[in-house]
Amino acid sequence: MKGRKPKPTAIKQAEGNPGRRPLAKVDLTTAPEAPACPDWLDPGARLVWKHLVAKLMALGILRSVDQIMLAMLCDSVSMLKAARRRLDRERIELKKSNKNQDDALLYKTPGGTVIQSPLIGIINREKLNIQRLATEFGMSAAARARLLSDDGGLGADPDAGYEKLLEKDRPGFDDDELLIN
Repeated sequence: MKGRKPKPTAIKQAEGNPGRRPLAKVDLTTAPEAPACPDWLDPGARLVWKHLVAKLMALGILRSVDQIMLAMLCDSVSMLKAARRRLDRERIELKKSNKNQDDALLYKTPGGTVIQSPLIGIINREKLNIQRLATEFGMSAAARARLLSDDGGLGADPDAGYEKLLEKDRPGFDDDELLIN
């Protein structure tokens, strides 16, 4: 289908329906409902889940059918964080051994070819996944500016605590569980 993706009705309502067109009743047939957190999410993704569910429920745009999309978003954020921590750890180890930290960004294959670190590929892929999935829930700087009214519904700062959430180590998860060793 060509053209812009349609916005969820709840987002149109939060923006104030500037076009004054009739709102679709399809989105409004079910009340906002927090989906259950899937058991396959790792502890880090569960922290992100808890944070996002609270914020999306406050906006009234989350439904139980959004479980899989939200789970994929949380999983991508968790994987991005794990890959970044692993890359940072490699750079610290190189610095301790008085080598160039940027050597962690490149690998030399057994054949002598220099290639980009697979961690960079994971990081870039997860960033794209996060961007794509977050857009589905109306999470971008532009969407946030439109959605937040004077009372905000999310408090004074909708992002408060999110950085702290991402900084926390994921309990019970070892970065070495990544596919790259």
